[in-house]
Amino acid sequence: MVGPVCVQTASEAELPLGFKAASANLERLTVILDMDECLLHSKFHGLGSIDYRQQEERPEDIGEVNSFCIPLDDGVAQVNIRPGLHDFLEELAKTCDVVVFTAAMPDYAGPVLDKLDPTGRLISKRLYRSSCRQVRGAFLKDLSVLGPVFDKHPGRCVLLDNNPCSFLCQPTNGILVTSFYDDAEDTALASVLQLVQHLEHAPDVRPILRDMFRLESLLREYRAMLFPEEDEQQQEKENAAAGSNHGAQSAAADAAADGAAWDSDEVSTCSTEDAWGADATAVMDL
Repeated sequence: MVGPVCVQTASEAELPLGFKAASANLERLTVILDMDECLLHSKFHGLGSIDYRQQEERPEDIGEVNSFCIPLDDGVAQVNIRPGLHDFLEELAKTCDVVVFTAAMPDYAGPVLDKLDPTGRLISKRLYRSSCRQVRGAFLKDLSVLGPVFDKHPGRCVLLDNNPCSFLCQPTNGILVTSFYDDAEDTALASVLQLVQHLEHAPDVRPILRDMFRLESLLREYRAMLFPEEDEQQQEKENAAAGSNHGAQSAAADAAADGAAWDSDEVSTCSTEDAWGADATAVMDL
């Protein structure tokens, strides 16, 4: 899995040409954050059959790191906070619009987010499982649920997640991070913050993230598995394009043969004009 790329905070002098002038007039960057295994990890105790979060393979033996507990209807969630989370949210909220988009249920995720942001000052919007796009058991995070925020400024939205499947709808808006469970020395959020601070100056974050994480190619086979009808349509388009290209190549070959004489005439004409120029010069010299 690709981890966050550590990018030093870009000063104005270090920004690519054009970023400096444009950044003052840009829309605020919208940073969409996954919750479980991205910002924190929860271990549930005494729970029944309620499916509070997305089912994933997780380690069994997980310790406690800067944790707090959330009482639930049928048990308790012990929540490990990823190192640096509070500072990360504080810094993001200064210059970005922060959205949490989780595949977890609101009766678990809501109290957790209340604990992290009790006044609602840091997180401007919360999206839960019902906002996810469910396809063949996978929870996809389609950023179009943000409405005008994404529709008008898709290049100013960034999704941070540890699950590659989350990016299937808009892979070039994604920052993929390693999963967090209980590593007290984890520094991922500090690295992500540096990257986001760099992206704030970019008119469109997608070309940068496309080159950094290559999620389109990483997810191509999985997308074809989840959306076979789209894959078939794409294959039909490619086949049609291939047939069109074959016809175009044949036509181009015929045109090239017909144009060969024209090309030689052009060369002859140029040579003739050059000769006339030489004669004219000679006359002038006389």
